Amino acid sequence: MLKTRLYNRIRRAVGDRLEAWPRQLRRRVRGTGERSVEALHHFRCPRCSKWFAIGDAPWNRDKWYCPWCGIEGHYNPMENGR
Repeated sequence: MLKTRLYNRIRRAVGDRLEAWPRQLRRRVRGTGERSVEALHHFRCPRCSKWFAIGDAPWNRDKWYCPWCGIEGHYNPMENGR
């Protein structure tokens, strides 16, 4: 029942494009995802106090520009990823 509801919900979102896929391909596509790991660095702007995050940022960099207000902020660099 849950599988049918999920399929119908996807079908409504995708439309007729899902019906164009062969049934065998739909089964095969189900388990072919990819996985990766990303280190997110969170910063808080000294001027506007808004938060922003940068994925896989260099550990030793100490200057970053705020995407919200555009000023250059100075942050303490991390040592050995801590």
